[in-house]
Amino acid sequence: AYSRVLLDEAMRWAFVRKVFGKALIEQPVIREKLANMTSRIEAAHAWVESVTFQMCQDSKAKHLAGQIALLKAHCSEVMWKCVDDAQ
Repeated sequence: AYSRVLLDEAMRWAFVRKVFGKALIEQPVIREKLANMTSRIEAAHAWVESVTFQMCQDSKAKHLAGQIALLKAHCSEVMWKCVDDAQ
């Protein structure tokens, strides 16, 4: 959730901030960073949805503990990468 908020704020800033007479969003490097952020966030969200579905369908959800731990670590990495890219 925080990654999505961060992306939203970064997008808003890129449209408002002017650099060399143009909006920051017009810079290819900035667009690439925002696209990469979006891709990572959406992939992490899809994984969360997948694990949630498996937990709701499987009576042996305890077998998902490893996958949940990996997902938690991955989501943290995604968030920190987004923080780095947004700066």
